[in-house]
Amino acid sequence: MNKVVQLKWNLLIGLVIIGINLCWIWDNLYLLYQYHNANIFFFFMYPDWALVSNSVLGLVGATTGILTVFDKLTIKKGISVCVFLIASGIVIKSISVN
Repeated sequence: MNKVVQLKWNLLIGLVIIGINLCWIWDNLYLLYQYHNANIFFFFMYPDWALVSNSVLGLVGATTGILTVFDKLTIKKGISVCVFLIASGIVIKSISVN
């Protein structure tokens, strides 16, 4: 594949990975904020440790996206790490519920 085309794909995939992980971080930290600072009754709540650990996994995923953008990590490895981190976060949330 041409080097310019490869760099464009790295940029596109890396930005998508960064965007997904930033949304994931925002969702978890916003829930943590709402649990402690709102007068809302939540029928179902995740523990704080699950939300914080998912936010940390999101930071690792965003770092993976940055490494993919700068061609330090291949697209295949970047996507597989992102999928693994999201699956780990889902497992953490499902374990914390039980």
